[in-house]
Amino acid sequence: GPLVGAKDRCNIQFYMAIEGLCGWHSNHNAAVPWVHPVSTCDLYTPELAIRATRLTAMCAVVLNAVGTEMDLPFGGYGLTGVCNDTAAIVDFALRGETNVHPLTSTGRFLMLARRRMNQLKDGLLASEEPMEKEVQDLKDLMKATTKIHTDLHASPSSASESARRMLQCLAPEEDLPFTLNVECKRIMEAIRLEVDR
Repeated sequence: GPLVGAKDRCNIQFYMAIEGLCGWHSNHNAAVPWVHPVSTCDLYTPELAIRATRLTAMCAVVLNAVGTEMDLPFGGYGLTGVCNDTAAIVDFALRGETNVHPLTSTGRFLMLARRRMNQLKDGLLASEEPMEKEVQDLKDLMKATTKIHTDLHASPSSASESARRMLQCLAPEEDLPFTLNVECKRIMEAIRLEVDR
């Protein structure tokens, strides 16, 4: 959140929680001086917000099923991804990219999620009701799980992209509370300059 517009904000957030549930949670976070909300993209239009809701429902069904069927600890939290990964997959499916950092999903579990999405898509295609929007959403989610970056392994080929996303997730320098945050921001800017030249 906020999902739509500047007024009448919908104050919820979608993510995989350590408790093992991938779904919608309250956007009430601990009030600590070093946590500043940062938007990783422009606010979704009402149409994109409705689509995002469909995407999150399908993403939650799939990730919760993988975690349950494989009896993964914490419902798969940390293996199928963490809070950032689930939101990033939905954002990537919507916009064809994401600015979320860090991304920690592992290839093995993304592949399992992708297979489960494909099974869900086949089930929707076999439905008597027309489900074109939902089928397209699943195709976009599958594409996202295939194309999304990972930050688990630092390499020159992904350094600039990872640094770009990290910079997007940091508050403006004047709002950064710790010297470490300021230094991190400067290092990410230097990495982008070095790799992109």
